[in-house]
Amino acid sequence: MSPASRIALLLLTCLLGPAVVVPCAGAAPASPVEVPPAGWPRYNGWQVKSFRVTGLPSDLAAEAVRGLRMSGEWKLLKGRVRPEFSDGILRDDLRRLRLFLARRGYPASRATVTFAVDAARHSLALAIAMAPGAPVLLEDVRFEGWPEGVAPGDTSEVRLPARGAPLVDQEVEQLVASLRMWLLDAGYADVGVKVGLEATDPTRVILVVDIEPGERFTIVEVDVTGCSEDLTPVARRVLDIKPGTPFGGTLLEEAATDLRITQLFGQVELVTEPVAPS
Repeated sequence: MSPASRIALLLLTCLLGPAVVVPCAGAAPASPVEVPPAGWPRYNGWQVKSFRVTGLPSDLAAEAVRGLRMSGEWKLLKGRVRPEFSDGILRDDLRRLRLFLARRGYPASRATVTFAVDAARHSLALAIAMAPGAPVLLEDVRFEGWPEGVAPGDTSEVRLPARGAPLVDQEVEQLVASLRMWLLDAGYADVGVKVGLEATDPTRVILVVDIEPGERFTIVEVDVTGCSEDLTPVARRVLDIKPGTPFGGTLLEEAATDLRITQLFGQVELVTEPVAPS
């Protein structure tokens, strides 16, 4: 080999350098596998590299995942920070998911939990696949015990759940609250409202609303206590409730608000006391 060839070969060797082989730190993460609850504690303390929930109804997915502890929190400069794996946290999150779905019309949901484990790094990718099941649909609303002489409220005052839609707990609670206020305004100070379900088939129910109106009341006396004598006539004038006025929930709420707006009274509380039937 000529001197020129030897020099060229030496330069090429210096530029490329020797080959470097980096040994593998461990086996690649395993494919996701379903792990029964009895096997969850063995992974306590492992790092959760990723977490996802699939199978939720599209209109509920974002809200359902938002409150899960395994979802972690977004930290400035750090990004998404998740807790270390804990079988207790996972069980709590599953209970939250099932309760969330049950309160929105899916009482028979099921969950499958899979782990993709990287044993060398003590880390895992966690996934929950939800099967919501068939929703329970509201077929109809039936009122029992509605007082005579009181017109039922229309949909602007009484919040009726939508027929044919999944039965949602929050809508039932809103219905009960709006019914109570409607009947309070009609003079029924001791009204009681209870709800029950009557199944017509495994996926359809009738919402039964049982009303116990009690007596219809009239305000016969207004007593003002707890303020100085000079403020008593002011309170009566602001209240503007005269004996003989039919009882009404909104009437009392507005009267209490008017008293608070004056800023003359540190605390305002309106209390009703039955003095005779009706």
